[in-house]
Parts: sequence; structure tokens; C-alpha cells
Amino acid sequence: EVEALRGFLAGWEQPLIPDHSSEAHQDRWAAEGVLTPEEMQALKGADAGEGQRLFLRGMIKHHKGAIAMVQEEIDNGEDPDAVKLAEGIKDSQSAQIKAMETLLTRL
Repeated sequence: EVEALRGFLAGWEQPLIPDHSSEAHQDRWAAEGVLTPEEMQALKGADAGEGQRLFLRGMIKHHKGAIAMVQEEIDNGEDPDAVKLAEGIKDSQSAQIKAMETLLTRL
């Protein structure tokens, strides 16, 4: 996925690392599943059992954010190869969410 995305960016003559310094970008990234500093601190300070639960919850949030991002590409993308990649990411992230939710029930 990473190599495909790098290839798209190169082909579209876009920077590898976009500028996310604006407040609007920071809010959007947080909404898309990036853990907050407080969530990262809680994870860092947790014992092993709670750390596992926080990790899985954070990864589920992160994967749901990825699904929201790729859904935008699926709905509005113009490059058929990028849309196909987005559909694959959606499928794999959805499957991983189900697996992590199952793991959470066992902790």
C-alpha cells in the first residue's frame, strides 16, 4: 500500500509529506483516527492488561479513520487504480477491526 501510494504521489507530482501544520488539518487528522496526546499518554502509563485494551481500542479507532479516508476516495476518486487500492484498504481494515474487536472480548 505504501509503495502504491508513493507511486501515485510521484505520478501526480505531489509531495511525499504534505503540510499538516494548519489547525484545520490537525482537526481533520484527529477526526480520522489519530490518537490524541492524552490517549497516547494513557497508553504509555497503562499496565500490561490495560495497555492491551487501550492499544486495541486505539487501533480500532485508527482503522476506522482509515476507512473514512478511503471511503472519500471510493466515492470521489478519479484515478481507477487509486479507487481500487482504496477498496482493498477498506476491506482489509474492516477485517482487522473485526479481529481486534474479537480480541477485546477475550481480555
